[in-house]
Amino acid sequence: MKIIKRFLCFLIVAMTGLNAYAQHSTSELHIYHGNIRDLESLQRGAGYFMNMCAGCHDLQYMRYSQMADAIGVEEYQLGSLMPLGSSILNPMTNSMEDIDAARWFGVAPPDLSLVSRSLGNDYLYSFLTGFYADSSRPNGVNNHYLENTSMPNVLWQYYEDGSEGPSIEMVATDLVNFLDIVGEPIQVYRQDLGVKVIGFLLLFLFIAYALKKEIWKEVK
Repeated sequence: MKIIKRFLCFLIVAMTGLNAYAQHSTSELHIYHGNIRDLESLQRGAGYFMNMCAGCHDLQYMRYSQMADAIGVEEYQLGSLMPLGSSILNPMTNSMEDIDAARWFGVAPPDLSLVSRSLGNDYLYSFLTGFYADSSRPNGVNNHYLENTSMPNVLWQYYEDGSEGPSIEMVATDLVNFLDIVGEPIQVYRQDLGVKVIGFLLLFLFIAYALKKEIWKEVK
């Protein structure tokens, strides 16, 4: 019965994610090709987030000290990524009030701590690269993956061909990489531990089989 309940809970969570995407867009998603083991990408993504996203969006479930561990830097190196007066033990939140944000943008910007887990990396990458000019919108842009979004195109200064520095795709990949590790900071450790556990179980299986043959070899 417990197994059935867990399976049903898994289906509910999975369908919730699919419904969330269905409500956002009918456009085909672009495939995200990030790598959470690429520390340089994570560090660039953290910088992009703090410079372009942190003014509106919180990461309330992530502390600056946790971010340092997740992106592979020492805590003393976080000075350029932290607001003045912040402690490394503070959660990554901003001073914008939801009431003010709703008045300025029409809706309060959501917390992005778990957005990679709720919507998926492909959707985030597609959304960040899916803006297009739309003069009917207050901020002059719209998005193929979230119609009538209130969010401005934060990657407007980057070019698709990367002729003036990093391309939109490169910056979006780094940002999604960072949000992916924020959603589950220990996933690299978990994956590595899983490989070790499976290796141990395979070794134990071999030893158990050899022991079984030795014990029962004289039994006809």
